[in-house]
Amino acid sequence: MTDIANAIPVTEGRDLVWTEVGPGLWVAKCGADFAGLIEKLWGAGYRATDRAGHVVGEFASLSSAQRNVLV
Repeated sequence: MTDIANAIPVTEGRDLVWTEVGPGLWVAKCGADFAGLIEKLWGAGYRATDRAGHVVGEFASLSSAQRNVLV
């Protein structure tokens, strides 16, 4: 299930930089700004949230979750 209705764009046309900050936890930055977060749901995929903490959705792969955090 994917719900992007509550997603907040960061800055159009800018790339996100992803950093794994702990086991199963990735943080996205756009420039110096926080842009989103992905949590590994052990055995159940990945949950992505936007910069406001709204759930963007749950995804089968990390790359799919990353693509759905909007910039």
